[in-house]
Amino acid sequence: MKAVIWNEYGPPESLVIGEIDKPSPADNEILVKIQSVSVNAGDCETRGLRLPGIMAFALRLFIGLKKPKRIKILGQDYAGEVETMGKGVTGFNLGDRVFGTTDIGLGTYAEYICLRQGADNHLIEKMPDSLKYTEASAIPVSGLEALYFLKKAKIEKDESILIIGAGGSIGTHAIQLAKHFKAHVTAVDRGEKQEMIESLGVDYFIDYQSEDYSSKEIRYDVIFDVTGKSKMLKILKTLNPNGRFLDLNPTFSKFAAKLFIGLAGNKKIIIGGAKRESKELIYLRGLVDKGILKPIIDKTYSLDEIAAAHRYAESGLKKGHVTIKVLK
Repeated sequence: MKAVIWNEYGPPESLVIGEIDKPSPADNEILVKIQSVSVNAGDCETRGLRLPGIMAFALRLFIGLKKPKRIKILGQDYAGEVETMGKGVTGFNLGDRVFGTTDIGLGTYAEYICLRQGADNHLIEKMPDSLKYTEASAIPVSGLEALYFLKKAKIEKDESILIIGAGGSIGTHAIQLAKHFKAHVTAVDRGEKQEMIESLGVDYFIDYQSEDYSSKEIRYDVIFDVTGKSKMLKILKTLNPNGRFLDLNPTFSKFAAKLFIGLAGNKKIIIGGAKRESKELIYLRGLVDKGILKPIIDKTYSLDEIAAAHRYAESGLKKGHVTIKVLK
């Protein structure tokens, strides 16, 4: 079968197309014929080892010190169909359209993958009936991240939230979820994304290239920085006294600030990665079925164009998601 092979830590060109053996499902495993995958920021950061110091070192220990060895195929999201199943699998039939994520196990940049039912790092659920494979593959990782952080913040009706990096994959989901929770949403991103972002129902848009969100006298109950690039002092200045700051990119300085803020006041810093659970993916599927949540697809590439897809995904220009059509 065809797969994208990850040969070294580096630029998008380190990803090459190769042929590997097609897997066969063991007991409790499902063989999925992958139709579409998405390109997440985490895929790009992992590929190039562009992570905070301690995280980059930990990744090297896990995957390979000099080059990827333990894991040779990137990719977390997928959408496809059940081709075969091992003994013990329940709740699925051959031909079922499914979607999910492999989390830290990676491996979805390929034509087929075996997923173990019930494994902590293998989420597999039936797709929303209304979605195409390309759309469904854009939901699991970014949707689960957005949902996890908004729930951790315990965002409530009529609270105000500032979403920095609102026009990307996680941001577009966060906007829709925050509006579903009846919050007032201010979105921050490039001006080129304003029309798309406003179509999702935000209350106010800020073009960070021409306006500084912290220069206003407005304060927010929740600030969600998807980019991980904001200065902590600017964030704390812009939060309400009981505000919550959500950040997906943990660093030592942020952990230190979290401890200090926790001791010195009522503001909270919530950092780290989401715990991805089937019940939450099912919840997102329900929102899609009700027309509350929809994935925004910017560009779709073929598997052979994986390097170009990664370049565009990390350019800062994408509006929503970049996806890969795996099987023709």
